[in-house]
Amino acid sequence: MIKVKLLGQLKNEAGWDSIEIPVDKEEHTLSEVLSLLLEEPSIRKYFADGLRPRHDIILFINGRDYRVYEEEHVFKGPVEVVFIPISHGGIELEYVEWSQIEEYTSMIAEAVKEDGYRVDVIVGIMRGGVIPARLAADYLGVRNIGFIEIMFYQKPGETRQKPVIRQPLTLDISDKNVLIVDDVSDTGKSLQVAVSAVSLYGPSQVKTATLYLKPWTTFVPDYYAASSDKWIVFPWERNEVKSELQ
Repeated sequence: MIKVKLLGQLKNEAGWDSIEIPVDKEEHTLSEVLSLLLEEPSIRKYFADGLRPRHDIILFINGRDYRVYEEEHVFKGPVEVVFIPISHGGIELEYVEWSQIEEYTSMIAEAVKEDGYRVDVIVGIMRGGVIPARLAADYLGVRNIGFIEIMFYQKPGETRQKPVIRQPLTLDISDKNVLIVDDVSDTGKSLQVAVSAVSLYGPSQVKTATLYLKPWTTFVPDYYAASSDKWIVFPWERNEVKSELQ
């Protein structure tokens, strides 16, 4: 059985809050669950192309963001699927001020110092980690800063989002202590890919830091300042988020 729930304005617009989809198997992979959802006319509209939810919707399966699961993940027994709108009337937005960014970055820098980790190089993950990385470098007195850009793409007919290094690291980090910085560890996939990619350059040690941590992330960084289950809106992306929610 797959139980589907709508929250917020999705429930109000649809006129129902939950339905049940009978299934003939006790076990289903992630892609099978998504395919079964797409077969339901009343649910199909909440998906974009392929098996991805619309950009204004967060999809939870069994209490976790569906993106934390691998394609081959097997769900056993009943499955609960929840569609959460991220626009007003849905999931709560958390607007972060510049003062908070500075405070959280300072907290991370202090934690690094107390840990005794001597940072030689800071690597920011583009785009969200650019500003926190620069601030962290200032607080820690690190002059060597590099950036890496990771994109997740999906080929037509494929269900898995595959990581692509769009901008590789061009800084020499061999035998150096590296601190990878991003704004938030959401699913954790970007950080996992970044650590794997940076490790290929021969660093002495690699540690990670983010301003925020989401409760459902699969990757907990070595240092973080705050945790939130809300949709975080940073000062450098407010217009972008506003346009996406219109």
